[in-house]
Formats: sequence, C-alpha cells, structure tokens
Amino acid sequence: MAPAGRGAGAYGLEPHSVEGVEVRPGETTRLEVVHPLGSFMAGRVVDWLRNGVKTRLSFHRMRDDGEPGSVPVRTQESQEDGAFLAGALKPGCYSLFVRPTDGREGTVLHDLVIAPDDGLDGLEIVLPSPTGFAGWVVDDATGSPVERFTIETSWGEKTDRYTRSESGPKRSFVSETGQFETLGLRAGTYEVRVAAEGYSLEEPVRVDVRAGEVRGGVEIRMRAGGTIRGVVKDAVTGKGVDWAEVRVAHRRSAEQRTDMPEIGPFSKCGEEGRFEILGVRPGTVRIHAYATGFAEAVSEPFEIAPGRTVEGCVLPLTAGGAIEGIAVGADGRPLYPGYARASPTITFEWTQLARTWTQATDLDGRFRIEKLRPGKWEIGVHPFPVAEAISMEPLQGFVEVFEGQVTRAHVAPAPKRSDEPR
Repeated sequence: MAPAGRGAGAYGLEPHSVEGVEVRPGETTRLEVVHPLGSFMAGRVVDWLRNGVKTRLSFHRMRDDGEPGSVPVRTQESQEDGAFLAGALKPGCYSLFVRPTDGREGTVLHDLVIAPDDGLDGLEIVLPSPTGFAGWVVDDATGSPVERFTIETSWGEKTDRYTRSESGPKRSFVSETGQFETLGLRAGTYEVRVAAEGYSLEEPVRVDVRAGEVRGGVEIRMRAGGTIRGVVKDAVTGKGVDWAEVRVAHRRSAEQRTDMPEIGPFSKCGEEGRFEILGVRPGTVRIHAYATGFAEAVSEPFEIAPGRTVEGCVLPLTAGGAIEGIAVGADGRPLYPGYARASPTITFEWTQLARTWTQATDLDGRFRIEKLRPGKWEIGVHPFPVAEAISMEPLQGFVEVFEGQVTRAHVAPAPKRSDEPR
C-alpha cells in the first residue's frame, strides 16, 4: 500500500481501480485500498552522518535481449527525509543512480536483483563523505567577521604535458560569525576568491583538498577596498551603453609581473550605462570596458584608496579601427584554410590582459579584423588545422591601428629552418 498522504502514482505504481463503491448522501465512505506493489525497491538515502537527504533516483535495468548495457526505466524523487518506494518494476538486474537535489556528490549502486512479485526493502543508501573546505572570513584590520560575502573557486591541474583549469561552485553566504563551508568539490588545488561589499582580497587563497575530506580552519582575511562608479557611453551618440561590462586592472610592480592573467573585479552596466564596482584593491588601477559592436575602451590610470569612492569615471566606446590583409603560406600561395590573429602588445604591467581577436582567411587568404582599439597590435597567421600550425613558426608583424581607419598588413609564416627535422 502506498504510504499515506501520497498518491500511488508518485511511487511508480500502476493505476489501480476499486469497483462497487457505494456513496450515500450526507455520509462519508472510508476506503482502505491495498495496492499491489509487484516487484519493488524501497529504502532511504542518508548522508555520512545518517541524516536523510532528498534525492533524484534513476532506475536503469540491464537489457535482457543479449545486448550489453542498460536502459533507463524510471526517474523519481525521494521524500524530504530520503525515503523512497518504487513499485511495479519489471523483474531483473538494476543499477540505481542517486543524485542529491542540493547539488552535492551522489552515488551509484549496481547489481540490484529483483525477483517476480518480490522486492528489495530496507535499502540504506549512504552518500559518500564530502570533499571540500571550511573556514571563516574576517576583517584584516579588526579581526571581526565579514558577515556577507561570496566565495568562488577555480580548480587547476598542471603537468609536463598540459595545464587544465575549470571554475568551481560560486556561493553567497550570510553568517554573523563569517563562517562558510564549500562542499561537493573534487580533490586538488583550488584558488579561492572572495568578494564582499567594501572589502578587497589581496590575492586568491590557495587551498589543497583531499578526496573524502573537508579541510577546516581556512581563514581568509580581507582589507578595506575602494569603490568605483561611472558610466559607459557611445562616443558618437552620447547615450549610455547598458549592455557593457567593465573590469578593473591593477598595475603590477616589476617583481609581480607574469604572463598569467588575473581577473579583477567586474560589473555589468545598468540603466543608462552606469556601473558600480565594489571592493577594489587599493593601488593604481584602470578600467576596461567591453560591449558588442564597439572596440574595447581603457581609462587612464588613477589611484584608489582603502574605503574611498571614485566617482565620475566615464568610458566612451568607439568603433575603433580595423586590420585587413593577406595571409601567405610558406609556399608563397594564399593561406587557406588558416586564420589571422591580432593581439595588443603586452608588457604584463597590468593584471587584466587584453583580449585577442581571430579571423578565418578566405580562399584568397584575405582577412579583416574589426573593432580594435587604437594602438600597436601584433599580427600572426597560422595554417589550419592546429597540428600544422605547431609545425610552423609564424612570423609576427606589428602594425599601428588608428580610430576609424583600416590598417593593411601582409604577413606569412616563416618556413622551417634547415636544421629542423622534416
């Protein structure tokens, strides 16, 4: 019989009718309906502390036609306390995929065998121990807790052959003690970034996480930051560009300069192109503005002090200039298929590295790259696919881009040196 308060259909049971029920005027007729379960599974999903967890369960039955693999037959949710009942299942061998609805790590059970008109009752499915870290966020000057903040993680792996990275979960916290707990991570090394109104983080905090463990005691100390307010406008019409995005770049000292990008605070523009960036690290900064249909705009450098607000930062967006030219292969013929790449010259003086533009060549090797901000640009051409590009060293050309003008370039990859293997 299906548990009280829930329709049988919620447990995967087939419709069941009761005939010959007599209902008299002014009376309440009470029924007890015994529903045939058939083959079933029933149990409860709990965490490592044996607390019930609401989950989504997916039942997969092994194929009985001699072919390998399984086929999904049903997906349903457990109750809030983790209890579940799945009836009217076809006898056979099953795999059960269990995924908590709150996003934490799930588990899979295999080789669950159900006989005809029988079932598996009292299953206790224990979710794996969590992987993550926990700690608190405090004001570096006073040691008092920061009560509202957002934590974002990024995972990285570096070997002799490759470097991989991916963004992890981003969560907001409200805690009078500044405490937080971030679970559901994979094992590895994480860079942790924290954003809080009025505060800044000097640099990301590195945390090593082991599988099946929650690393505690991670203290993140934040300093008072500044605030920048301004507007992004169309330089021609003077109207605000409300779809623009602005980012902060910090000036690095000679010792801090590296080819690794560092994504600074950013903000989406709102009505009339206005923006506000909170928690900016004190120092020398400049603002980059990006919007579809325009070239990137960069402000002049200015100083931001702890706890102070800089008002009236105006970033006018223009159409910029363009580079067009012909890409020639090592054999002297138009390069096709291939692509041209344009990058602004970089000294790594600033944390926010400028974006790179690419454009595929046509049958004649021609390319045109638009919406480039005025300044000096580095141009390179590469054959396609990438495997060919790796075997050729592109000749880098440098050109000057001017507002509203088209700069023409003629670039070609250099042939292999005679001492290189063919």
